[in-house]
Amino acid sequence: MRSIVDECTGHSVARWLREQKHDVYSVYDESRGMNDDDILKKAFDENWILITNDKDFGEMVFKEKRPHKGVVYLRLEDEISKNKIETLKRLLWQMLYYSLTSQPGIDQGQALQFLNFENICNYSACIKD
Repeated sequence: MRSIVDECTGHSVARWLREQKHDVYSVYDESRGMNDDDILKKAFDENWILITNDKDFGEMVFKEKRPHKGVVYLRLEDEISKNKIETLKRLLWQMLYYSLTSQPGIDQGQALQFLNFENICNYSACIKD
């Protein structure tokens, strides 16, 4: 996944995504202090999915209908990096799981076997039918 990680989401989240071999632009690491308008424009122009916990982006995207390529809005009760990473881990595995099971001839069991899903996270926490 190609993601721009907002400054408030943090360095740890960007580092974890890079460790998972995702293409990441970290505002914290590469352009600290960049304003929200420029972040959203960069994300759109360069085809990044924005990962943020800044509610201003929700207003920009939903209320103002600003163009975007996707926004992962992390509003968690406890916004420590570990919780953000666990939430992203579940989201990414769900996306991959549903992508696999939407392919003709691949059932849930085959997808889980391919992903070795049970070793990554609790099945019931990651897949909600």
